[in-house]
Amino acid sequence: GTLGLSADQVLHVAGSTTDVIGTKAAGLHCVWVNRQHDRVWDERYAADEEVEDVRGLLSVMSVAAR
Repeated sequence: GTLGLSADQVLHVAGSTTDVIGTKAAGLHCVWVNRQHDRVWDERYAADEEVEDVRGLLSVMSVAAR
């Protein structure tokens, strides 16, 4: 890609279930900030992680940094 990264080096932060589906269909890692507690439309394209708000990204990022 343009940034010289492989798909496994990219983390997309999704704001909706449609973001999640597109991200996972593209083969990228995905964290869904699911503020409304929406349901996943298609389990085949579920996010790798789901958090309630952006503060939840801190724990996801600290694990990814290890």
